[in-house]
Amino acid sequence: MNNNLMKKIGNKLRQRRMALGLRLQDVVDRIERLGGNIDQSSLSRIESGKQWPSEPTINLILSALQCTFEELFMLTAYRDWE
Repeated sequence: MNNNLMKKIGNKLRQRRMALGLRLQDVVDRIERLGGNIDQSSLSRIESGKQWPSEPTINLILSALQCTFEELFMLTAYRDWE
């Protein structure tokens, strides 16, 4: 996977989490309630672009952040131009 793409997606996930006022642990808790399993360390590595999540994991993260992959980029697109 392209390293720049991983970092960009991770950054978008972090921006969304922070916009919702959530800590890493809050997202981990939401994912667990959805039936998934991830630890804070893994989520942090995903957000920093150091780890690429599996498709089921990214879908759980997006559900926990209450957005789709497409919305993730649309929600933060305006900030990219500033």
